Amino acid sequence: MLKVAFSGAQGVGKTTILKGVKEKLENDGYRITILPELIRQCPYPADAESTFSTQLWVSSQTILHETELIKDTDILLVDRPITDIAVYKELVKQNKGMTRQEDEILTHLIDNWKTSYHLFFAITVPIDVWKTRDLDDGFRSTDPELYKFLADRFYGVAPEHAYFIENIDVKECINTVYEKITADSYVKKS
Repeated sequence: MLKVAFSGAQGVGKTTILKGVKEKLENDGYRITILPELIRQCPYPADAESTFSTQLWVSSQTILHETELIKDTDILLVDRPITDIAVYKELVKQNKGMTRQEDEILTHLIDNWKTSYHLFFAITVPIDVWKTRDLDDGFRSTDPELYKFLADRFYGVAPEHAYFIENIDVKECINTVYEKITADSYVKKS
C-alpha cells in the first residue's frame, strides 16, 4: 500500500493532476482510491474565514479517512494532506487568532501524521498563470492576495522528501507524478 499526498494552494491543479494519475495507474491494473479535499464537507468556515475548529475538523477527518481508505487499495491519492493544515493554521493565526494551546494541538497532529505519506507532491503555479484559470467555483477564494499568502507558505510545510512540481503543462505534470509513483518500491498490485 502506498499513500501519496498532493499539496498546494487552491487552483494550482492538484485535483486535475490527481485524476489524470489515477487514470494512468488504473490502466496499469492498480486499485486506486482518491481521498478528495474534505474542506467542502466541513461545517465550519473555510479559506480566509477559517478558524481553529475548521482546522481541527479537517485534520481529524483527514486522519480518519486515510486510515480507513488505505486498507482496501494499492495506492491512496490524497488531495490536500494534513500538512496543508499548517498553512491554513497560519492564516487563522493572522486573521482570527489562535491560542498557544490550539497551535500546539494542530502542530502535534501535523508533525506526527506527515511522516505517514510515502510520496509527497507539492504543486505550484506562477501567479500570472493562476490568474488566467477559471477559479470561481462558488467555494474557494479567488483573491490573488490570499493565493500569494498561501502559496508562499506551502514550500515551508512540505516534508524533506517532497517533490516540487510547477504546473505549467498538466500532461507533463501527470506523467512526472506517474513516473515517480511507479518507480517507487512500495507499489505492489493486488
